[in-house]
Amino acid sequence: MASVHLARLTGAGGFSRVVAVKRMHQGLAHHAELRERFLREALVVARLRHPNLVPVLDAVSADGELLLVMDYVLGVDLAELLKASAGPLEPATAATIMVAALRGLHAAHAATGPDGAALAIVHRDVKPSNILVSSEGAAYIADFGIARMPGTITAMTATDVVRGSVGYVAPEALRRSGVDARADVWGAATVLWEALTGCRLFRADDTEATLAAILEQPIEPPSARARRRPTAR
Repeated sequence: MASVHLARLTGAGGFSRVVAVKRMHQGLAHHAELRERFLREALVVARLRHPNLVPVLDAVSADGELLLVMDYVLGVDLAELLKASAGPLEPATAATIMVAALRGLHAAHAATGPDGAALAIVHRDVKPSNILVSSEGAAYIADFGIARMPGTITAMTATDVVRGSVGYVAPEALRRSGVDARADVWGAATVLWEALTGCRLFRADDTEATLAAILEQPIEPPSARARRRPTAR
């Protein structure tokens, strides 16, 4: 879908700032309708400002390229953190990260335009690699509205799901029903379950089986998988 590069934004008076530049896949850049939608939606997301959202600074279409310029967060993503821990995070750590992520999600869900109308922004790709944890311990939601732009996908099959997103897709996205902010809450809850247990909630032998598990598998509490975890009350 995209590659991310570290860059330096410069300006008048010696202004300089380290940024992350996301270079979108050329298939998207060369599709006129998708390109215009990408730019329009990126500008909407760029208006969002919240301490737990990675700010989008600019969206650029030039020379057959689509570029998204974002703040650079020095740190790691939650997927890297979970891999390094080789097991579950401490409950307090997992809760702190996910509370921050949920605050960012709520800010976007509640955002309104200049006319006061709801923007109806939905992330649709909440997963560990899209939750960043800075070297100072702050947590951020990244790639808001970009991995799946609002209104572009109402239902998904195994061939629609971006690699790495399998296991975090909300059931309603697979049932060909409308997707709203609740799909992001589902994704966040799935990530929290993983952080508390050290293993994926939905993980089968292949993509089709994993998506079937999302629709059919009973969900155990984290304490059933990680025996030392306290039972929720």
